[in-house]
Amino acid sequence: MDLGATVCKPFLPTCHHCPLQKNCTGYATGTVHKLPVKEKKLQKKRRWFYYFILEQADKWMVSKRGAGDIWENLYEFMLIESESAQIWTDDAIQSLLKEQLGIQKAELVSISAEQRQLLTHQEIRGQFMHVRLKSVPKSLQNQQWQTIKAIRKLSFPKFITQYLDNREKLLFP
Repeated sequence: MDLGATVCKPFLPTCHHCPLQKNCTGYATGTVHKLPVKEKKLQKKRRWFYYFILEQADKWMVSKRGAGDIWENLYEFMLIESESAQIWTDDAIQSLLKEQLGIQKAELVSISAEQRQLLTHQEIRGQFMHVRLKSVPKSLQNQQWQTIKAIRKLSFPKFITQYLDNREKLLFP
């Protein structure tokens, strides 16, 4: 018998038809109209991840995510996290690369459409900017650079693997 859908309905219970009336705490305490108690819906935190796929001489820069956040110990590309949506243009990307990494000029290969992934407590939104460098600047020489073939063997978060899978024919010829 489905009591929740037929008898013990929020705001319109039919307690006189309920076979469990004698054992019902709500009926005994006169709080039937307050039951069932709905839990508050969890407010998801929204985060904006902007990944920069830096490529130089058929190698891509990757790093491992640290402890204490989502996707611990999985690989990722250079990440800029923002509290709100950003609009990325060629000029904005060139400016960021120059200011943060000392890269004077880079070739913008592509900017992806917005991607989205829902996690239990978070919503991740973001984009991928594929940038080709003429040379590796000193600021990035100690970073991990992998061939495209090696990158296919690394573990990435679903957010990144979905992007790579969708672009596989273009990115992994």
